[in-house]
Amino acid sequence: MENHGDSAGTEVRLARPDEVHHLAQHLAAAFESDPMMRWFLPSDARWARGSVRLFNWYTARRIRHGTAYVTADHRGTAVWDSPQHVHMTLSEQLSEAAMVTRVFGTTIGRAIRGNQLMKRHHPRFSHWYLHIIGVDAELRGRGVGAALLQPVLARCDQDGTPAYLEASSPRNVRLYERHGFGIIEEVRFPKGPPYFAMVRSPQG
Repeated sequence: MENHGDSAGTEVRLARPDEVHHLAQHLAAAFESDPMMRWFLPSDARWARGSVRLFNWYTARRIRHGTAYVTADHRGTAVWDSPQHVHMTLSEQLSEAAMVTRVFGTTIGRAIRGNQLMKRHHPRFSHWYLHIIGVDAELRGRGVGAALLQPVLARCDQDGTPAYLEASSPRNVRLYERHGFGIIEEVRFPKGPPYFAMVRSPQG
């Protein structure tokens, strides 16, 4: 899932635990009109109540694993799963289940179906997974997204490891293609939007 710019030139560092809530607020704002995220949470009222909680949980997990990156001004964030942490521990699964129940409430069935669909189409080979990347609306197109991608893509090239993501629009597909990703599959949510599964082979 994504929402970002397309060229380099922004200072990026690892996110800290004390920044979780602040970053979650920025991500919730960045994804408010994203078709993929809003398929999961279509209600404006439920989005307002639960989106920050949702991003707070997902961002905190990646910060613990040292795979969340942020710009110096906190207005861009990228959260990855490393090959070692693509699959959650039992404790993390239970924590996620409790969070999802609170966020989605009576619409949890839709969230479960969507999550199961994405898992069925997720690669089985070892890879880095770009879980979320978001940039404040007024900064898009200024290279912030590209800068956020760079640390892990450089590591993929060094280690010889592929990267995987789900792009939520044709526009974002074109951006990712410029960074070496290619579409391997188009998947559509039930009565909802498509997403584009993309893989990048290590380069250099």
